[in-house]
Amino acid sequence: MGYKPASFLNKYDKIIFDLDGVITNEQRYWDAAALTLYQLFSEPFDVNYAVNNVSIIRTIILYRDKLVKLLKNLGVNSNWDLTYVIYAFSTIIDTYDTVTIYEEIKRLNLPALQLYDYIKENSVIGGRDGDAYKYLVSVYQEWYLGDELFKKTYNTPMTAGGKPGLAYTEVPLLDSDKTKLVLETLSKYKTIGIASGRVFDEAFLPLDKWNMFDFFDKEHIATYTDILSAEEETGVFPLTKPHYFLFTRGAVGNKVSYKDILDRNFDKDILKSTLAVGDAGADLFSAQQSGLDFAAVLTGVDGKKSREFFEKNNANYIIDNIFDLIEEE
Repeated sequence: MGYKPASFLNKYDKIIFDLDGVITNEQRYWDAAALTLYQLFSEPFDVNYAVNNVSIIRTIILYRDKLVKLLKNLGVNSNWDLTYVIYAFSTIIDTYDTVTIYEEIKRLNLPALQLYDYIKENSVIGGRDGDAYKYLVSVYQEWYLGDELFKKTYNTPMTAGGKPGLAYTEVPLLDSDKTKLVLETLSKYKTIGIASGRVFDEAFLPLDKWNMFDFFDKEHIATYTDILSAEEETGVFPLTKPHYFLFTRGAVGNKVSYKDILDRNFDKDILKSTLAVGDAGADLFSAQQSGLDFAAVLTGVDGKKSREFFEKNNANYIIDNIFDLIEEE
């Protein structure tokens, strides 16, 4: 029995995937966010206690993942940014009580880009281009990568050693063999790419480990690494989803300059034949601003409950998961 792309994909020659909540699992990222905040809230802190009590810490720090769901629904797409927002609000309202932080963010109800502006104006840690943000990211990377990989990747001393690395325990979001089947099938008929809030190395690491990376066209891989480079090169800030930059970069490819992407100086017909696939509001709005059709998968943080959101906001397609992108021949 063979497989082919689902019939609704006939009009597209390219499919650009968000990763987390679609192909990759964000659980280890949320663990890293919780451990980063625990370290920042608790300095000096006990590394061994943190390593052995991740679940307890995450339950408390992320308020039973309510903070994750709230910030994702507001369009906060990067887990670095999720961590940054929570820590920034702890300084704005002067508390480490994450229930109180949750209530304040919920009360303000600001979309992600406005939320970043609010923090820059009101928090002592400043904006996403400041030294405090860079420090926070460094701590986060220590927890996610672990001592060995962090030292290989970054030329900076660690804030604390003894971190084994959450990256090594990542698993695919869905069944590995079925995920491979989907990607292999689609790659035989179409160009498939990536538009992810992960930095490149963190997108590559699990996909390569699971033997999935080679299914993707290297010209059409856009990650947070591109965002950082484009922000520095063009001075336009921020370019994280829901901005159109990332999905557009994935669609038009890395031979088009960052400036031309932002100036929309490329062949627009490319967009008509490209489908974006994602699980969150930030993905949908980024795709819509890009001029791309969008397929929503119900495997994100809100699961099937997100169907109503995607219907209300005019997603072109709503499918249960990426398995619905293929069918039997």
